[in-house]
Amino acid sequence: MKKFARITRILVLMALLFTSITPTGFASEELRRGKQLLEREAEEGFVPSVLLEEWLNDEGEPGQLTDDEVEESKETNLDDQDDSPNSEGQTDEWEEAEDLTEQEAELVDEAEHLGELDQAEIEKNARAFYRRFAGAKKLSEADLRKMPTIYEMEPNDTFNYADWLTVGRPAYGKIRTGSDVDMWKVKPKDNGTLSFSLVKPSRADYHLYVYDEEKRELGSSKEPVGKDQKIEEIYVEKEKFYYIQIVGNNGSFDPFEYYRIRADFFSNNEMALDPYEPNNSIKEAYELTPGKITANLHRIDDVDFYAVTLDKASTIVVNLTDIPEGMDLDLILYDSQQKRLASSEKAKNMDEEIVYNGDPGTYYIKVFASRTSGFKNHAYQLEVKVDTIPIILIPGIGGSRLLAKDKVGVYEAWLGLVETGVGINNPLHRHLLSLEPKSKNSVEVKQKNEEFGLTVFPEKEDEGFRAIEYLSYTFNQNFVKKKVEQYASMVQRLEEMGYTKNLDLFAMPYDWRYSNKDNAKFLKQKIDEALKSSGARQVQLVAHSMGGLLTKETLLSNISYQSKVKRVIYMGTPFLGSPRAYQALKFGYDFGVPLLHEETGKIIAEYAPAVYELLPSPMYFQKGTVLKRDPVYAFTYEDMLKDNRVKLDYLPLLRQAEILHNKWDKLTLRVPQYSIIGFGQPTLLGYEYHSGHGELLPFFDHSGDGTVPLLSANYSLKDMVKKYYIPEGHASLPKNPQVIEQVIQLLQGIESAQTGLRRNLQQDSQYLYYILSREDGSFPEISFQKSGKTMTISRDKKEDWENLRVEYHGNIVVIHVLDQEPLLFLQPSQLRGVNSSPSISIEKYSSTDRGGATYDISMDGGLDQQDDELEFEQDDQYHRRSRGD
Repeated sequence: MKKFARITRILVLMALLFTSITPTGFASEELRRGKQLLEREAEEGFVPSVLLEEWLNDEGEPGQLTDDEVEESKETNLDDQDDSPNSEGQTDEWEEAEDLTEQEAELVDEAEHLGELDQAEIEKNARAFYRRFAGAKKLSEADLRKMPTIYEMEPNDTFNYADWLTVGRPAYGKIRTGSDVDMWKVKPKDNGTLSFSLVKPSRADYHLYVYDEEKRELGSSKEPVGKDQKIEEIYVEKEKFYYIQIVGNNGSFDPFEYYRIRADFFSNNEMALDPYEPNNSIKEAYELTPGKITANLHRIDDVDFYAVTLDKASTIVVNLTDIPEGMDLDLILYDSQQKRLASSEKAKNMDEEIVYNGDPGTYYIKVFASRTSGFKNHAYQLEVKVDTIPIILIPGIGGSRLLAKDKVGVYEAWLGLVETGVGINNPLHRHLLSLEPKSKNSVEVKQKNEEFGLTVFPEKEDEGFRAIEYLSYTFNQNFVKKKVEQYASMVQRLEEMGYTKNLDLFAMPYDWRYSNKDNAKFLKQKIDEALKSSGARQVQLVAHSMGGLLTKETLLSNISYQSKVKRVIYMGTPFLGSPRAYQALKFGYDFGVPLLHEETGKIIAEYAPAVYELLPSPMYFQKGTVLKRDPVYAFTYEDMLKDNRVKLDYLPLLRQAEILHNKWDKLTLRVPQYSIIGFGQPTLLGYEYHSGHGELLPFFDHSGDGTVPLLSANYSLKDMVKKYYIPEGHASLPKNPQVIEQVIQLLQGIESAQTGLRRNLQQDSQYLYYILSREDGSFPEISFQKSGKTMTISRDKKEDWENLRVEYHGNIVVIHVLDQEPLLFLQPSQLRGVNSSPSISIEKYSSTDRGGATYDISMDGGLDQQDDELEFEQDDQYHRRSRGD
């Protein structure tokens, strides 16, 4: 019996050799082994040596056929309707396929390959496949479903001898000669579509065709060498045969490398995979760039995830369209922590849209079918639009350059740096910047001298950036530019981050003399301009000083604009006002410009509504002391309107400011807000009325920023998200590098305190200042020395020294020594024609000598210390001393 089986096996081999038919199962390694086997069988007499010699000498090389030969071969194979048995109708008895051994299972364990095929792995699996099924009949579809990998089994060059192709699994074969054609067949179990893909050997040029049972061509793919073939979405009917043909173009063949053929079936409940699969989870999300894609859900329970990454705070707009009737697709947006941020779940097949204003980071879009959705073939459109949220920089009072125009020409109205050095007789600012009521007791004011054609307006060059980066461009020296800088450094830093002026970065210069309720319309316009230019749905506002009050007025008076603002960042905003405004109206103020004489500031402030709106508000008077009658009793807010000792001159603007502050101080915004607060600078807290001399004496603490007391800057309602503190002066906040970095981080949604700033206030500042006055109330002209240089205090002209800040409060002079180096006062100047003059009182206050000290300097140059007569008071907020009668 064994001998009979052996003879039968050799005869089969001889027949194959004679007919030049090489079954696919005999891969190159097996053919080599087959030759060795035949040689051994010939030696034993089972194979005639002449046949063996003829077979061994027949070693053809790969070649090409002519076009006519290829077409003839194709037609012959398609028309070949011989009586060869179809595998479905064969009745012969075939041996049952045995189960694979563990070793064979490992060999045929398939790994999916994209692009170039792993020929070594395929060859290894082929050997296991053919070793098991050598000499067997073609396997049935049921048998092939059990196989991890499928290989062609020759003959398979006609419809009748087509090999089974299992849906959803790859099969492999070779085009061994120029006349070879491989046929496969598939029989879907349901109505739907079939898609086919052919991955070719790198050197081969194979074409792919699909036919129905009637041999009608349903589709073809003829991509050139180097590109794979694909035939997409061929509609098919259940229980019908469909045939796949693989043929070499112009006789192309490759007997050494395999191709891979695959068929994927999609029923009415399933579609072909789109190019973005697999993307069924956040982990597998497909990274999108802004634009539009076409995709689908290939099953009713399929979900698609897409990722979008922002490098700056931006508006993300996601639109889902082309949803077919009968389907209901929805959208959800998640952040990187998989927190649900927004969704769009409209009924039926309505278009979906999500608009979200996000900070830098990665966001995930989920497309899915609702619970009530049906399913059909579809291709939805998903469009993602990303627009950077623009930033608007808003200066405070005195923070915008102003130009003046008359019949002669255009002039620099603010800041004329040269003119500030003229002193008290500065004609430019007094003439160009003074206002007057339009009528008696009116809150409406107008430009003084406008009847002569004079108009004043914020500088518009560079779309307003020139007006807010520096207050003056007269001198180009670095030390001068540093003193007059406003937003220049912050603008430069934002440009380094990728922001572009007038695209997503905007300046908001305005005439800061007028009421914030009047300037609010200009901030509204700037917000609209920024949204239109950038395409975003929100803006971010960065405001210094009174710019914060302008922001609150704009958003409280225009509720709909709150939704247009992503966040507000304040720097040194006097939420409850500042005693500096009272100083400006009563004695004059330099608006933070050291050389500007206070008397000039008083003329500018006299009818400026904005200055009245910066006065300490009724809420401030409730929480702290601004005006004192003596060390114990304080004046009220109403006293500023009635009591001649502290009364202001123009009450209509004071009443208007009161109304505005009642709104600003009590109403919240639906906008996240952050406040950066300067501290540690000698700051005016108010005045104490000295009944003996009938004068107001300033008192200070060192907890504010030099302009805004901590009580005002630190005030907030529940809409304030976080506060940050830095030991810095008021005017320097927008240009301080550490403040700029904190602003940058907040603009990106990062709320942690940056280097140099703290979340909790710690009062550890050093201070030293002197208050100078004369016994008779006249101006205390005096000279002093510091660091070997001499400086003179003069009523008509101010000097600007490094590490010194000099203030005039009428005939009271305050000298702040910023580096705490004590001053050496010299004998006062003699008045011409006067033999004697009242002595000058010098009161010294320092963090090292909190008891204070008073010195009287007489005309003979004597210095009397009277610190035994001083009384020093201390409270929770600050240190001050009271001047006795």
